[in-house]
Amino acid sequence: MLKDNKLLNPIISALAAVYCLGAMFLATLPLKSEGFVLSENILSLLIELIVAAFTILICFKVFPKVFSNCKNYEIKLPSLSKIFAILLIMPFIAIIKYDLIYNIVINESNSYIAEPFITSNIYEDLIESISAIFLAPVIEELSFRYMAITPYKSKYGRIIVLILISLLFGIIHARNFIAATFDAIIYGIVLLYTKNIGYSIVCHSFTNLSSLIFGLIATYSASDIKYIKNPIIIVFPNNIQIVFGLMAIAGFIVLFLNKNKKKMPEI
Repeated sequence: MLKDNKLLNPIISALAAVYCLGAMFLATLPLKSEGFVLSENILSLLIELIVAAFTILICFKVFPKVFSNCKNYEIKLPSLSKIFAILLIMPFIAIIKYDLIYNIVINESNSYIAEPFITSNIYEDLIESISAIFLAPVIEELSFRYMAITPYKSKYGRIIVLILISLLFGIIHARNFIAATFDAIIYGIVLLYTKNIGYSIVCHSFTNLSSLIFGLIATYSASDIKYIKNPIIIVFPNNIQIVFGLMAIAGFIVLFLNKNKKKMPEI
C-alpha cells in the first residue's frame, strides 16, 4: 500500500522542503517595489495566511491517510499552562544559542556592530512581526518538521531526517545558519518527544517573539542587551542570563507538574 511504501518517505521529505521554499517565494511575489509599500506587504501577508491555512488542511486531512505513522502525532496547541512554561524556557534557550554564536563568530570578527532593531516604518515592523510570530512558525513547522519527519516509522530514520532537514533549514536562513540550525534541531527534538507538532510551533513562535522583545529592549537602551541585525545575534549581560536561567527552571517545574501520568513515548 502507498502508506507503507518506504521509498516514498525520502521523496516526501524533499517535497516538504520544496513546498516550504515555494510558499516563501509565493509570499514575496507582491513585493515588487524597492522600498516599503503598505499594499504590497499586506497582500504578501494575506498570501502567507492562505498558505498557512492550506498547509494545516494538508496535514490534518491528507498526511494521516497517506502515511500511517503520521497518526501517531498530534496537531494541536498545548494547554495554557504548558504554553506559559515554554514561554519561560525559550529565553534561556536563546542565551545558549546566541552565546554559542557570540563565541564562534563575534570574537573572530569585528565586522558586526550593534544596530537599532526598529526601522523607520512602523507598518513594516508590524507586518514582519505578525508574519514571524504567527504565520512563519505554522508553515515552517508543519512542512520542515511534521511533513518531513513524521512519515518515517523507524526511530533512526526520523533522527537522520531531523538532522538533514535542520541543516537545510539553516542553509535557507543564510547568514543566520548557526542559529537557524540550532533552532531547527530543538524544534525537531520537541516534536519527536511530545508527538505533537503544536509544541514545536509554540517554541518557534516564542523564539521569534523573544527576538522581537530583545530587539526592542536593545533599541530603547532599557538594559545592556546588544542586538546585531545581520546576522541576528543577541548578547546578554550576566544578570539577564541569571534571570532567564531561573525562569527556565520555573518553566521546567511547571512542565513537570503538568506532565501526563502516562510514560512519555520514546523518540
